[in-house]
Amino acid sequence: MKKILLTAAALLVASPAAAFMASNGYRVSGTAEAIRVAPLPGAGGSQVFCAAAEYARTHLGAATADKLTVITPRSKGLGRGNRTVVFRLSSGTQSDHGFLLSVSKAGETSSVAHVMQLCDPPRATADTD
Repeated sequence: MKKILLTAAALLVASPAAAFMASNGYRVSGTAEAIRVAPLPGAGGSQVFCAAAEYARTHLGAATADKLTVITPRSKGLGRGNRTVVFRLSSGTQSDHGFLLSVSKAGETSSVAHVMQLCDPPRATADTD
């Protein structure tokens, strides 16, 4: 009985951890049709796109020419509204529109390669030998 309870508790604890944690600290989950990014307060558009691109590359096998399109933008306004942004990943190329990436309007699109170029480089870790 104790073993069953421990197993159930482990499953409950593991469920929230099933979401991918992007290198910028945002939780990401979903499929190519709906990549969900839950950004931290104050997140900029490029940071949200970066989390989606990182997830697309590492978990969905996206090619650099694939594109990310905002299908559910971040809600506007103050307060505790829904800040989750939903992207669609699709194959093909499309010209990129510049350095500013907005997640407040549906239809904003950029290639995975372009987004990855705008992401912060991974932090170096010190050797502890």
